[in-house]
This record gives sequence, C-alpha cells and structure tokens, in this order.
Amino acid sequence: MFLKIQKSERWLFGVWPNLIDVSVLARAGLVFNINPDPEVPYRLFEIIESSSGAKVEAVRKILDGACKVIKASRILKNNYSEYLKRLQEWVDTRVARRKVFGYLKKLVEPEIDQTPLEKLVLADIQKKEVRDAFKEALEWQIPEILKNRIKDFLSGEKHQKHSSNKNSLEDFDRISVEEKIRLFVCLGSDEKEKLAPILDRILTDKKAPDNLRAMGLRTALRLEMGNFSDLAFNWVMGSREILIASAIEYLSYFNIDLVIPLLGIHLKSSNPRLRILAINVLKKANPSHAISALIAILRSRDSESRKLAMDCLIQFDFSLLREPLVEFLLSSRGKKFIPEILPLFQANPDPENFFSLYRIEMCLNPAAAKSVKAARLLCEEILVKCGRLTKDKTGQREKDLIERYSFEEEKRRNPQAYAISKLR
Repeated sequence: MFLKIQKSERWLFGVWPNLIDVSVLARAGLVFNINPDPEVPYRLFEIIESSSGAKVEAVRKILDGACKVIKASRILKNNYSEYLKRLQEWVDTRVARRKVFGYLKKLVEPEIDQTPLEKLVLADIQKKEVRDAFKEALEWQIPEILKNRIKDFLSGEKHQKHSSNKNSLEDFDRISVEEKIRLFVCLGSDEKEKLAPILDRILTDKKAPDNLRAMGLRTALRLEMGNFSDLAFNWVMGSREILIASAIEYLSYFNIDLVIPLLGIHLKSSNPRLRILAINVLKKANPSHAISALIAILRSRDSESRKLAMDCLIQFDFSLLREPLVEFLLSSRGKKFIPEILPLFQANPDPENFFSLYRIEMCLNPAAAKSVKAARLLCEEILVKCGRLTKDKTGQREKDLIERYSFEEEKRRNPQAYAISKLR
C-alpha cells in the first residue's frame, strides 16, 4: 500500500490471478476504492473472465466499487456514461473476439466434425459483435485458407447445404452409434428433460461404446446437467482414457475439488490429451504452475503434445501467459512458432502487448519482423478505436518503445552487481 499507485496496481494485477482466498482479494481491492483509475475496470474484467466460483463475485464487487470511485472522483468530468458504454462494448467485443479465435482453431482440425461446428458459427455470426470480430480476424496474421472460410461465413453463401439433424431423441434406440453422437452434438437446452433418462441409461451401461458414453457426459456438461459427479469420479479413477478425459472436463466445472487431488497422475500421463486437460484444470487452482507446465510442453520435441498445448493457450489469462510466452518465442526453439501465436496477441489487444511484440520484432530479420509489427499496430488500432488509447499519442508510444528496449538491453548486457543474473 506504500508503493506508488501505478507500481502497486501492476503488482496486484500480477498476483491476483493466482489468489483464491476471497477475503485477501477484498482487502487487496481496497487500493482501487481509494485510487480512481479508468484502466482498472478493464484489468478487473480480464481477471473475472479467467476466474470461477466465489472469486468471480468477489472481483465483480471490486470492479463495481472501482467504477463508483471513478464516477465520484469526476476525473472523467461529464463523460462517465460514455466511459461505461465504451467499457461494455469492449467487454462484448473481447468475449466475441476470443470466441472467434476458438472457432478458427477448430476450423482447421481435420478430426473435428465440421458440420455442427459450422452450424454454431452460422448461428453466432448473426450477433453483431461476433460478426465484427470475424471481420477483424481478416486482418489477423492467419493462413489464407482461414480467411477464405471467414469470407464464406460472412457472405452466408456457403455451408447452407448442411441439413439439420433429422433424428430426434424419440429415434435414439433405432439409430447407429455415429448418429447418436451427432444427435448429442445438436441437442439444445430445451431437450434436457427428455435427454435425462437416456443419459442415465447410457452413462451407466458398461456395454455401451466408450465414445458414445464420453459424448453423453460432454453433452451433460454443455447443457449444465450437474448430477453425474459420482459417475464422473469413478471414470477418472478408471483406465479408459476417453472416459477419463470427458470426466475431467465435467468435474472441473461441477466439482473441481474431486479432481484436483488426482491431477498429479494425469500431468504425468503418456497421453498428451490427458496432460493438457490436467493443465487446464490446474489453471483454476494454480494458474502460474499450469502455465509453467504448458510452456514446458511447448519446449518439448513431441509434436502432438506441442500442437495440443498451442490449442490450449486461448484458455489462459493472457496477462499471465504473455511474458512466459514471449520468452519461449525468443528462444531458438520458439521462433518458428511466432506466426502461429501472433493471432493470440491480436485476439487479446492490450497496451502491455506493445513492448512484448516489439521485443519479438527486434530479434527477427526485417522481412519476418513486418508481420509482428503489423500485429502490434493492429492491437494499437483496436485500442484506439475502443477508447483505451488516443491516436495523437501514437508517435510518442513508438518513441517510448525504442527507449524502453534500449534501456532493457543495456540492463541485460551490464547487470547491476546485485542483479539475480549476476549472483548466480
């Protein structure tokens, strides 16, 4: 509390994602109730987005308090209503942008059934914020094939040939296993009552195909049917990997305390999918340890594990992930992944991205650095558009980046006598 407020805020936002005790959160949040800062609500929402349980409500209360202090302080003069409008637009756009990033990752997966995925995209793209996020993604550093898919979705001309699923729950016992799985994928929340007895029967039937039972539990998770925790726990303790995977996903949402003690086993699993799932659950209890485990997989030579880890990155609080990810990208093994990871920065535009991307620019040849600079400038353009930055300071921000980079490089080349790197 005796640090300068900017340093205090930066430290708090660095440790908050790892805090679970809501009473500690509440006390730490007092700093925002006495120091009005229009940037704070944006940061607090990012924490809410990656939190769960009681922590969400605790941080939401702090966010509400921070907004009230900003209003009472009149630091925005008479523009508080406009500020709230911009904040809400930023929240909606951020959620849509991350959803679009997730869609794009799945649209290039050959093993994923594209038909239900395309139906989800076509339904979501009717929402203005999602449609705008897809349009923005056309400027991201992504393969041309994905840009063409986006154009197809935006035009609505393609994918209309996919007919809706003609089977219903009344047909369940008469259709093939593949059709049953497809039916599970297409079910909506309005059919939960009819689905419940079918799931009770399928999930407890040990003679039913494992892929059908696993999809059944994932459907229960998607439709928020929370009465299968005991069954899921038994599956986690079993040996069938497809059932274990679906059970970990289910318990991480409905009863995380049951699965946390078992994560150590699955973090060492020879199955890369189970390791990634375990990391995804670990991030809810200890985000920093989960990120360390994830970066370790990215550094490994196992291409399948690396690919799964790449797909998992979007699930993490980017403010925590950014620095370790940049250190990985700057390594000799990480540089080849820069084009693949750039869209993640663009899907999470933030002023803190600028220096991280500038560091990456400086380690590449001029031709390769162009795409990184384009990603940085797009982040800046988005932040100006949503009102978090002003266009007239663009030149100054560029100058600040150059000066900061020179300063950091000088420190690295000539560390102080008490620097950790010097003491090792």
